[in-house]
Amino acid sequence: MNPPVAIEARRLAKTFPPSITAVNRLDLRVPTGSVYGLIGRNGAGKSTLLRCLMGLMRADSGGAEVLGHDLWTAPPEVRRRVAYVSHGTCPPRAGGCGRVCHWCPRPGWSRQW
Repeated sequence: MNPPVAIEARRLAKTFPPSITAVNRLDLRVPTGSVYGLIGRNGAGKSTLLRCLMGLMRADSGGAEVLGHDLWTAPPEVRRRVAYVSHGTCPPRAGGCGRVCHWCPRPGWSRQW
């Protein structure tokens, strides 16, 4: 039996003119309660993927759901349940791991890194 899924992308693709492929038919399943990080060089498509998942940018093809909804068409009460914290929204000393531990504490995690 598969655990409930918080984020699911199926063959998600996004390109920019003239022929830049930012996300190339991505399949992704993030189980509820998991913590994932997107790691890659500048221009690898990490921010584009998040914008498509959040419903801030329309993918060219494929589909994605967050909390069981396509956020491009989800009602406001569903969209309010989802947040995205980028590297520029926290103090410089609060690294990625520190932000996750501070804002999404789990038993046994330290709030300080």
